[in-house]
Amino acid sequence: MAKTPGMTKSTEDAAPQADLTMPDLGALLKANAETTQHWLDMWRGTAVELGNFATKRWTRDMELARRLCHCQTPADVLGLQAEFVNETLKEYMDEAAKLMVRNGEALAASDDAASRPAA
Repeated sequence: MAKTPGMTKSTEDAAPQADLTMPDLGALLKANAETTQHWLDMWRGTAVELGNFATKRWTRDMELARRLCHCQTPADVLGLQAEFVNETLKEYMDEAAKLMVRNGEALAASDDAASRPAA
């Protein structure tokens, strides 16, 4: 290492600096755009799925109200409510599982896109 004015013995003996050259900006922008697209697709798909689920649930809630109006005894009401609660819990658990799988796959695809070497 050539000695330059202002260098001390400790700076002369220091390890060489790492190469800090700029990577290809175009490749970084492309990778960023691909990763962003994966996230947007995931969010859009999740929004559509949740909208469909909410519509289906609302329809089932209205159907319950209609069916309750036709109950003749308190036992009929309790039976209908118990059936509704069981179906509702199952549907929510199924929907949560579906969203976990869907978003897990989207996140994995996003991670794959982000970790690919820049071309």
